Amino acid sequence: DGLAAFPARDESEFDTFGVGHSSTAISAGLGMALARRYQNDPCEVVSIIGDGAMTAGMAFEAMNDAVAHHANLMVVLNDNDMSISCSTGGFAKHLAAIWERGEFVNVTEEGEAYVQPHPEWLYNSRLHSAATDAADNLFKAIGFDYFGPYDGHDVQQLVHVFNALKKRTGPRLIHVYTKKGKGFAPAESDQIKYHAIGKLNAVAAVKMAPKYSDVFGQWLCDEAAQDKRLLAITPAMCEGSGMVQFAKDYPERFFDVAIA
Repeated sequence: DGLAAFPARDESEFDTFGVGHSSTAISAGLGMALARRYQNDPCEVVSIIGDGAMTAGMAFEAMNDAVAHHANLMVVLNDNDMSISCSTGGFAKHLAAIWERGEFVNVTEEGEAYVQPHPEWLYNSRLHSAATDAADNLFKAIGFDYFGPYDGHDVQQLVHVFNALKKRTGPRLIHVYTKKGKGFAPAESDQIKYHAIGKLNAVAAVKMAPKYSDVFGQWLCDEAAQDKRLLAITPAMCEGSGMVQFAKDYPERFFDVAIA
């Protein structure tokens, strides 16, 4: 009898599509943008997706199709170095390469793009070293207009960017860098715990029984100590799957495949 954990159309008129997990926003937005085109409605459609969610194949399928249709679609990539756990893999390293280039693509009020050195960023805490040539840009390579990375907490600048980009057509990606939990100190200091939090009462908060994932994680370590064939795979859920200790004890047998 509580709120749905994900968008649910039967719960709110503002939930424009139903979903059970991440990485679906660009697909949904693309469908809406193409429907608007056939209705001759110039309404702007904006899809917002995190850097962790962007690691799923569905997101790339949608970007590929958006370019094929030259869809009028804005994609906001909210980059905070996090999925539920820390972001991993080649895409995270690619974002680091874009960051390390030391410049960003800005836009004039008329919608014209230009490149300039980026300022001293307040939220520069990139956790990855670049594995690719910093001159590369995946989004531009597949046909998106790319802008950023912008300070995602600078609201006035973002208003300027969105107003300017309304003057452009086709698929556009706005890369913003943010701090997960910004403005709420407990979430800033423990981003994994506060990715989502359930209801706690005063008694339960003092002494909680082990969660299922805790029991599973301990079992996994016990079994791995006896059987070298045991490997563990998680989709960006090391903590949620209770695998933190396993990953520490058996790093060569632990695979975080990101949000697959």
